[in-house]
Amino acid sequence: VRSKLHLRSASIQVPIGLEDDFTGLVDLVQLKAYYFHGSNGEKVVVEEVPADMEALVAEKRRELIENVAPLDDKLAEAFNLKKPISPTDLKVCG
Repeated sequence: VRSKLHLRSASIQVPIGLEDDFTGLVDLVQLKAYYFHGSNGEKVVVEEVPADMEALVAEKRRELIENVAPLDDKLAEAFNLKKPISPTDLKVCG
């Protein structure tokens, strides 16, 4: 999307595992991991971000904020000043 259409884009979720090893996803706004259990994934379990994914999640969340910040002055200021950005801050902007 970025290179072909020259549009700003960023992930809002990161998968936990791929293909046959897919077990859930991390929500980059809420910073929570969602695991899907049951034969059809009907039981959703919410947990903290897995320790082995913290670096990737931090990088992808920074990308998300970088792409959304220009749309909201408060968010842009917080990002530029390296202040913590809450899920509520991101939701208000979106």
